[in-house]
Amino acid sequence: MITQDELARTAERLRDALTAAADVMAEPDAAAVIAPVPQRPGRLRRARAWLIPLAAAACVVAVISASVLLATKLARSPRPPASRRTRGSRSASRFRRPDRERPCHGST
Repeated sequence: MITQDELARTAERLRDALTAAADVMAEPDAAAVIAPVPQRPGRLRRARAWLIPLAAAACVVAVISASVLLATKLARSPRPPASRRTRGSRSASRFRRPDRERPCHGST
């Protein structure tokens, strides 16, 4: 565990190192850090303000129109004839139970 004396010495060394680093730093360097970031031209900013929502709205319209077009195309597609659409007509005949019981071939 660190004693109070070691902690105080470490804090003092850290404080001295920070002070030395601040003294080395020149005045123009500090001005560069404080200077504001240059702004974009106002006209471009205004154009982006309405262009992004307009593009999003165009995407929404495109998705909705594509889904409506697809739905109408699927609704107009021809359906198979009624004889093929009956439920289980072929597969049910294979698994029907016989009307009367048949004797097993191996029994006497």
